[in-house]
Amino acid sequence: MSSLPLFSSLPAPLQMAVQQMRAATVHEGCIIQFTHAFWGRSPLIRAGYRCEKRDLVLYNLPHAKVERFRSA
Repeated sequence: MSSLPLFSSLPAPLQMAVQQMRAATVHEGCIIQFTHAFWGRSPLIRAGYRCEKRDLVLYNLPHAKVERFRSA
C-alpha cells in the first residue's frame, strides 16, 4: 500500500520508486495507491500498470481516491 506523492512532488531520483515497485510486483503482486489527486493520469499507468479498481472515499477529509494496480 502506498500513499507516496507520485505525481510531480517527488524529485526525479525518488520517482525511480515506481520502477522498483514494478519489479517487485511483476508476477502476482499489486499496488494499492491512496491519493488526494483526483485529476490526471497516474504515473503507475505510464509505468505500465493497469488500474483494476478505483474507489472514492468521501468520508475521508479531504476526500481521497484508492486505486488498485497490477502489472499489465
